[in-house]
Amino acid sequence: MTIDGVDRIAGESKLGLMYIELDLFSHRTWRDYLAAFSSLLSLKVFRVHVDPEALEYRRSFPAKWRQLLQMGHAEEDLLPSSISVVGVFR
Repeated sequence: MTIDGVDRIAGESKLGLMYIELDLFSHRTWRDYLAAFSSLLSLKVFRVHVDPEALEYRRSFPAKWRQLLQMGHAEEDLLPSSISVVGVFR
């Protein structure tokens, strides 16, 4: 499997490809995590971190980005890299 442009992005490109090839990514969205954490915790902070490399990919490869969107991927699910959660158990 190849992803156009992944070699231009610094960091975990090879590791990321391995995760894709082995289907090791969580298929949960930040909204799924928000629902799960909200059911257990009184949330004080829920922060979605946008990945600067995802923003760079979107800027550098607009046609490929549009292709991902046309495949049904939501932009708000493609951009986050992580979440931060602070809460207390109910």
